[in-house]
Amino acid sequence: MFLSKRSNGIYYLWYEDELRNPQKTSTRCRRKADALQFVKEFESNQAERKVKLQRISLSLFKDDFLAYSSGVHTIKIQKHFAAAFREFL
Repeated sequence: MFLSKRSNGIYYLWYEDELRNPQKTSTRCRRKADALQFVKEFESNQAERKVKLQRISLSLFKDDFLAYSSGVHTIKIQKHFAAAFREFL
């Protein structure tokens, strides 16, 4: 994570997202002290956003996914998913 200053005088914060892709966001600040304060707030917000992962069983995931799939995918695709889960389990 680092700051850069554009030719217009605005500081930008460069960071990596969860997939390690480079991202940037404007601090909307022209003073370095204000930009550093923005970085502190950004880091604390990022820490709060992180979702704690929890392990679930495959059968529970299957039930949740097939329920989701019923509202999004066609019946033919739903049948393929159900068959794939049966074979896998």
